Amino acid sequence: MNKNNSKRLKSRESRGDRIFSGVNVVILLLLCVVTLYPIWYVLCASFTSNTYLISHPGMILWPHEFTLGAYKLALTHPLLISGYKNILIVLFVSLPLNILLTLFTGYFMAAKKVSNSVPDFVYDVFFGRYDSFVSEYTEPGIVQFPVCTDFARGCECL
Repeated sequence: MNKNNSKRLKSRESRGDRIFSGVNVVILLLLCVVTLYPIWYVLCASFTSNTYLISHPGMILWPHEFTLGAYKLALTHPLLISGYKNILIVLFVSLPLNILLTLFTGYFMAAKKVSNSVPDFVYDVFFGRYDSFVSEYTEPGIVQFPVCTDFARGCECL
């Protein structure tokens, strides 16, 4: 076996590849900072006293005047139990209903005997041109404003 053949060949990056890699690393690091700093700010602000936050607006890199007051206030709020109740209703009622209606509609649309005779209103109701019937009435917590873009039908929605 020849020693020259057993050596690994080094692949040399061109100057353009090195520049691209450097610029790519800088852009991705900036993107990470821009993405992670708000999360870090909220975490630090949650452990910082209210008086310090009001008197020192701007960047916070570490918690100042450490306190757990924000967590005490949040955990003793009277609407906390109501919020958890709403989450459980959505989880155990709305989500299965949404999945069931989507399953039935998908089966109906995929059936070979029915697929050619599906009326247009089924598409409009379940996979609507503007919004989905299923998601509109089974996902609470989102303020939905119907927007009408089909003025030919005479919609007067805002």
